[in-house]
Amino acid sequence: NTRFQILNCRLQVKTKGILGRFRKKTHHLSLINLSTTGIQAISSEPLHNKKEYEIALRASAYPKPIIAKGRVIWQLPYKTSNQKQCYRIGLEFTYFKQHTINRIVYLERNPHLRGIKTN
Repeated sequence: NTRFQILNCRLQVKTKGILGRFRKKTHHLSLINLSTTGIQAISSEPLHNKKEYEIALRASAYPKPIIAKGRVIWQLPYKTSNQKQCYRIGLEFTYFKQHTINRIVYLERNPHLRGIKTN
């Protein structure tokens, strides 16, 4: 799958919490790239491997966020140039509605919204 970057994009992931409602924790991640199968992002704290998260991707092309569910399939710790600990994370989509994929494909095909394609 082709991965691509989206300009002016914000990404949030939330844990489900007890019964899916209480004690949800929101993580704000920096998007690296996106495809129709998942997301690569940077987090200031680790996420739980294999755990499913609610994903909200906010792109300037849409007034409402792109919503999906995904699980962490890999993460790599690293230190930034100022020695801050961060994590590069791969999230695989586990659930989404058809219009979610349609919106992602639109972002991929729109050269005004897209950054550099990556592999």
